[in-house]
Amino acid sequence: MPDPDANAELLDDRTTPLTRAGTGAGPWTVRGVPVWLLILVSVLVALVVSVSRLGTPDPRLAAVPTAGLLATQPVPSPVLAETLQPTPTADTGPCGTGGIQFHTNAEPLPLLDLDRLRVPTGGLLALVAEENTTGGSLVLANARGDEGGTTVAAVIATFTGSDIQPGQAVTPIAWSKSGYALLVSAGHRGANVAEETCSDLHLLRYEDSRVIVSSLTHADGPGGRAEGAALSGDGERVGYIQGNDIRLLEVVGPRPSAAFNSCDHPRGPVRLSPNETRLLAICDRAFVVVDLDIAESGIFSAAPDTILLTAGWTGDADSIVSVAARTGAIQSSPLVIFDVDRIGRQAVRFETEVSSQWVVGTSTMSPDSRWALVQGDSTDATYAVDTTTAAVTKLPWFVLPVSFEPLTIAWLADGNSFLYTELETLYEVDLAAMTRTEVGAVPLPNFAWHESAR
Repeated sequence: MPDPDANAELLDDRTTPLTRAGTGAGPWTVRGVPVWLLILVSVLVALVVSVSRLGTPDPRLAAVPTAGLLATQPVPSPVLAETLQPTPTADTGPCGTGGIQFHTNAEPLPLLDLDRLRVPTGGLLALVAEENTTGGSLVLANARGDEGGTTVAAVIATFTGSDIQPGQAVTPIAWSKSGYALLVSAGHRGANVAEETCSDLHLLRYEDSRVIVSSLTHADGPGGRAEGAALSGDGERVGYIQGNDIRLLEVVGPRPSAAFNSCDHPRGPVRLSPNETRLLAICDRAFVVVDLDIAESGIFSAAPDTILLTAGWTGDADSIVSVAARTGAIQSSPLVIFDVDRIGRQAVRFETEVSSQWVVGTSTMSPDSRWALVQGDSTDATYAVDTTTAAVTKLPWFVLPVSFEPLTIAWLADGNSFLYTELETLYEVDLAAMTRTEVGAVPLPNFAWHESAR
């Protein structure tokens, strides 16, 4: 294990040339240490340095001052090692002729205008910088734990493509628990303007002192849009929806993809249970639950007088908590919070006193199912629903998207807080205290946040 102080020093030196594998340094390293590894461990190093200097831990997600921001200059980057399965250059399936290809970074490295980027301490942020209409870079950034809280960043991959959908070419989705695997979606236009944006899933992993990129869905499965993806904690399985099927893919080895029930009108991403033995999807007005141990699935219809908005697992993975809108009212309706057990029996917890015209397709739930965010008042407001008390609070900030475009809601480990962006500002919202704090600046609404263990 490299010396932590040495790692901290290396992170400061962002102009050291990259070296190839040989008798001395490892493949694509800076002074013998992989750049990907430096970025991934930098948060822990920063925390150690901070604690040693201050004597007490820094407040989580402390605001980063504007001084000492990332300079507009090239940053060191590893190339992508050989892929587990070659990434094709074009999609010849039912989703058009466009495609995204990840490839190695050739020198000189791209110039990135990231002067406005500020990220909070306590984690690692992945975002995409699109340099032009045919390509861009995948960037990792974190805030140093020094007095200035300086943001540092590095390019870990570049990509090019044809028929790219602006602003949606590559979208970071989720990290593994270790922070050594990152799931991304790569999108492009369909065969004609009437079609939805097509998308494939790719996984970038740090393995054996190198970065490996795997094309997960392009050549596997029915083709077409892959959406609603979730990554397992160990980074070895991906659940998603493609061709109206709920699918599970094993990343390591031959990576067979298993298809389960069809899923019409999916609402939100699939959800792996806390013990990662079951998979949940909301499909129109029904729950589909897949038992991964026995490769069997069940369909549980919601009550006929409700429309499902969002759902999640309880901590013991034994049941589902769901929020639905009561139907039948002309102007507005209350919300129904209920549980679904292993055999599909439903028990109502609460029916809320607050009523609204709820919007289908934008809701989300915290990982522990304590909180739900729903959209009401004909898209004009975001409501926070406490599923343990039925308290419904209209937030003074608009959080959920109006246009149904992807927007990151990054839930934090405390279960009560999340990160999101508004007008290129990164905020933390604490639902327990009902407060919002500015914690950084991110130029894009979509990012993937990996919170460091404390």
